[in-house]
Amino acid sequence: MQRNWRTDSLAGLGDEIWAGLTWASQHPGEPWRLPALATIGEAGPQARTIVLREVTPSARRLVAWTDSRSPKVDELRRDSRAQWLFHDPSNGLQLRAVSEVQIHQDDEVARAAWTAVPPPNRTNYLGTEPPGTVLSRPDSDRHPDNSDVPSHFAVVVATVHELDWLWLDPAGHRRARLRWAGERWAGDWLVP
Repeated sequence: MQRNWRTDSLAGLGDEIWAGLTWASQHPGEPWRLPALATIGEAGPQARTIVLREVTPSARRLVAWTDSRSPKVDELRRDSRAQWLFHDPSNGLQLRAVSEVQIHQDDEVARAAWTAVPPPNRTNYLGTEPPGTVLSRPDSDRHPDNSDVPSHFAVVVATVHELDWLWLDPAGHRRARLRWAGERWAGDWLVP
């Protein structure tokens, strides 16, 4: 992902960040396509890698898919605050996105997303047991493809309200924070 990270404009940086997220959501080999999603669980912070499926910059929206029986869904239903951590080690980039999340299940958003799930990947959402269940064999809960939306397929839709960007560049590190100010992004350069 080649972006103009050297910009001195916070608005320009915001555009580059959203363009980078959009690009990553459309290209499976991009590091930012596999962020960590952190939630607040009963035992404290919980983080896991997820797949970034869609980005809508104008709505400040990040989208992922999940099984509604996974612990992260219960955590997000209890407390909708979540942080996404994007890391690109080859370019020295880190991005934290603070968001509020909505879970969509058994609704139009989930049905529309299901049409985008490639048939080979649908088996990931067709298990009879919830994620984390102990199995006797590695593949014992796999089921054949099904065109019907399973009742436990869910879509995680996050609205981002803060971005914290860090670039570890040999020519000089840079860091910025952008916050949604109601109608636009406002930001500051920070000490890295």
